This record gives sequence, structure tokens and C-alpha cells, in this order.
Amino acid sequence: RLRIEEERVGVLRRLSTAQEKERQRIARELHDQIGQQVTALRLKLESIRSKCGDDHPLREKVEKAQEYAAQIDEDADFLSFELRPSGLDDLGLRAAIGNFVREWSRKHNIPAEFHTTQTPRRCLNPEININVYRIVQEALHNILKHAGAKSVSVLLEFRKENLILIIEDDGIGFDSAAEAKAARLGGGLGLIGMSERCLIVGGKLAVESEHGKGTVLIGRIPCGIAATNGNLSE
Repeated sequence: RLRIEEERVGVLRRLSTAQEKERQRIARELHDQIGQQVTALRLKLESIRSKCGDDHPLREKVEKAQEYAAQIDEDADFLSFELRPSGLDDLGLRAAIGNFVREWSRKHNIPAEFHTTQTPRRCLNPEININVYRIVQEALHNILKHAGAKSVSVLLEFRKENLILIIEDDGIGFDSAAEAKAARLGGGLGLIGMSERCLIVGGKLAVESEHGKGTVLIGRIPCGIAATNGNLSE
């Protein structure tokens, strides 16, 4: 069983690495191609609007097109930001998650708070960084799609030799036992993907939820030896 589990984790790790490379490629294309094209479109629309003169109906149509172009530009930027968390490399895990929670809250108009303890800066394995970040990302997407939550809270802190991640919402909740069964059958709310990401870095993910009482995700990831394995600060 141990050998099979090790092989499974190895496969999950390779899949995760391949996915991150593909996300980076798509993010570059969004930024370099779509972004430039939308910028050119907005400049062209502004040029047309400046020549509308007294043609108010035409001006209104151009201004509406400008609004659409601005929205496309914003959506493309956010999608690129989601696909490739550059702040993770530059600022560390806490800052990257904090930035994502704030941007997610602003874009979707759902109050979300990020809490973290002021512990000394530590080095984490890059694999821990990206997988914890993706767990937060997937959890907030699930909340948006399924929970109907009015508020969200994300906590990230170190407790002894473990990194603790707690994500809580006040949404509609669900039957966690039934959801676990659905996950094993390949359905569910994406919990299996988050659990696998925890497994890749030697951690565990627990879920607490009831109908009408919201949901709490609790991740516990060992990181006592992380300082010797990576160069990204927490």
C-alpha cells in the first residue's frame, strides 16, 4: 500500500507540474496577445469617439463599446493573474494569497478577509507555495459557484512545524459525508483536487460543513524541513 501511495503522489506531482507550465503559457499568451489587441481596440474606439461630433446616437454606441472593451481588458487581466501568480515568486506566500483574496473580493463583490500571524520570515519549498496558493484559489472559486456566501475568511499561520490554512464561509453548506462520497465517484465540489494538492506536499485537508451553517476547510501541511528545500519566503 505504501508503494502504491508513493507512486500515486508521484503521478499527482508530475500532473501538477505540467498544469502549472500550461497555466504559465496561457497567461503569457493572454498578456502578450489578447492584452495588446484589446489595448489597440480601446485606442481605436477612443479615436472614433473623438470624431463623433454632434452625432449623439453614434457617440453613445461607441461609448457602450468602450465599456465592453474595458470589461474584457479587466477580465483578461484577472484571468492572467489567476493563471500565473507572479507575486508568489516576488513577495512570498502570505502576500500572494492576501493579494488574491483582495482581488477576488473586489471583482466578485463578496466581503473576504485574510488573516495571518506576524511570524519571522521563513523559507518554504516552492512546491508548498504553489499548492497552498492553488488550494485557496480553488476554495474561493467553489464558494463563488456553490456557496451563496455573504462573507469569507482565510487564515494562514504557522503552528510549530506545520503550516495551517483555514478557509471559512457563511454560505449554504452541504452534507460533508455525501460530498465525500460524490468526490470518490468523480463528482462533487472540487474537494478531491484540493485534497490531492495537500497530499502532494505531505499534508491533509479536513472539511466541516452542514446545510445552512457554512463550510470550513482546514489544511495542515508539515513544513519543518522546508527552509532547507527552497528559497521562497513565506
